[in-house]
Amino acid sequence: MGSFINLPEDELAIKDAAVLEKQTKPLVLYTEAWILSAMETAGKEIENEEERKALKNIGIGKPATRASIIETPSTRNYFRRDKHSLIPAEKGLQVVQHKLFCRHQHK
Repeated sequence: MGSFINLPEDELAIKDAAVLEKQTKPLVLYTEAWILSAMETAGKEIENEEERKALKNIGIGKPATRASIIETPSTRNYFRRDKHSLIPAEKGLQVVQHKLFCRHQHK
């Protein structure tokens, strides 16, 4: 990190600086197994006891229907499969961006 000296009016001057060359790591992509597990254990990490009790042992879908719940957005091109990873498609990214935008507008 650079060093700073105090200047009048709360201004700072950089005494020295260094450039660090690093590489970012790509985001970890979800796998179908991870999503199936998350669906099975949905609600177990909720802190509010009443809400957790309401969702206890419900999960999302039944074991026999969970795979089809994942398959529906795949056939509608919201994501594609690449080996074990599920990669969001442009259509899926647009839905997420829209939902985030709407959530932001209501705050």
